[in-house]
Amino acid sequence: MKKILISILELCILLAVLCSCNHSEQNISEISDIKFSGVIETPPEDKCYHFDSYQEVVEALTQKDSSEFSMLREEQADFGAVYQNTLSKFANGDIKVAIPYLGENAIPLRNRKGYSTIALFTSELYNLPWLWYHCVVDNQEVTVRVSY
Repeated sequence: MKKILISILELCILLAVLCSCNHSEQNISEISDIKFSGVIETPPEDKCYHFDSYQEVVEALTQKDSSEFSMLREEQADFGAVYQNTLSKFANGDIKVAIPYLGENAIPLRNRKGYSTIALFTSELYNLPWLWYHCVVDNQEVTVRVSY
């Protein structure tokens, strides 16, 4: 039953992310100035940033002049062109922060002392920026991972 619930949750999130994209094929190709040769270049460094709430991660990614989260942009040259372009697209409103929902409500985040609830990886799988949401669904911990 738990596997079925997790599969349904992943499918709902995938559909929500796909439905929230309003880009035509032409716009998708214009999202990045990077010329892909089949492999995304590995950035010289990577880092993980932690957030306590959905509001914090949205503010950090969409407000380029936010002094509270300036660390996301200060070192961005070290994290590669894909990360830089992704931050730029968030700040310009070209892409939105995907937040996991179940029905009409955002999924509650795990709230255990000493554990992060949201993690932003500058370069994770496939050398892409990823957001990991550590959530709780029916008293079960679920990690939702979104790549940009």
